[in-house]
Amino acid sequence: MRFRYLRADHSLLGGLWDIDARSVETAESIYSTFILQELVRLADSTSHEASGDKSALIIGLGAGLSARALHQHQVEVTIVEIDPVVYDFARRYFAVPKPTGGAFLEDARAFLRRETERVSFPSSYDYIVHDVFTGGSVPASLFTIECFQDISRALTPTGIVAINFAGNTSSVASQLVFSTILSSFHHCRAFEDGAHTTDYRNLVFFCSPSSPVVFRQPLPSDYLPFPSPLMREKVFNEFESAEMDLSGVKLGSVVHDGSERELEEAQRAGVKEHWELMNGVLPLETWAIY
Repeated sequence: MRFRYLRADHSLLGGLWDIDARSVETAESIYSTFILQELVRLADSTSHEASGDKSALIIGLGAGLSARALHQHQVEVTIVEIDPVVYDFARRYFAVPKPTGGAFLEDARAFLRRETERVSFPSSYDYIVHDVFTGGSVPASLFTIECFQDISRALTPTGIVAINFAGNTSSVASQLVFSTILSSFHHCRAFEDGAHTTDYRNLVFFCSPSSPVVFRQPLPSDYLPFPSPLMREKVFNEFESAEMDLSGVKLGSVVHDGSERELEEAQRAGVKEHWELMNGVLPLETWAIY
């Protein structure tokens, strides 16, 4: 079995199976996390209708599998990615189409600040996918109260943001992130991706600044003919069984602009734990050579 990964440091930003046996456009996704992020559409009761008037902002492209799926649903996609190489490789090796809303190769905070400070700025995104986890940590500047306030302003009144996070749920870093997310949005739900044997989890938070997050039933058209229709059908029909109970999360310290160092320092232990986990995904020889 052959596969293709997009790697940054000791993180895998996405992957596809059996590239040589089929075109990259139809190759199966290795990970279900990116399919889980597509649930932003199912939190929108009108998304089963013509999607041409829907818009999405992707913060952190990775291999671009979420962006690809939204594009297939005729959603206008805008991409913000700080690393030009990630954008280039996602387009070249993972069949990410040219985004209809444009690509901005810059820091997402600068993009959000510029957009939301414009006098004529309308709340224009129905969906925002925020996935900037890499190397066992997240950039703290994208997990502050002020950043999430800008994201709220960028959403339509009924808009939904999906926030990807991975970490040990009992760690100081995770508690900081959880408290900041839940203090920033009035309504949130979180779902785990896949089975786990430790406290280290991959979670996707779905948050709304205005109304409870409720998911409609999936339709056959939601599964898409490619890539990964069977995985997508499984994720869309089983995700609610993996919901994290957020009622038990005790809100504590939050991250503000200017206090990012607290989160940066707290993540140090998680970087080592993530590295040990990733060594079980690919052999050390692979990490050393490439």
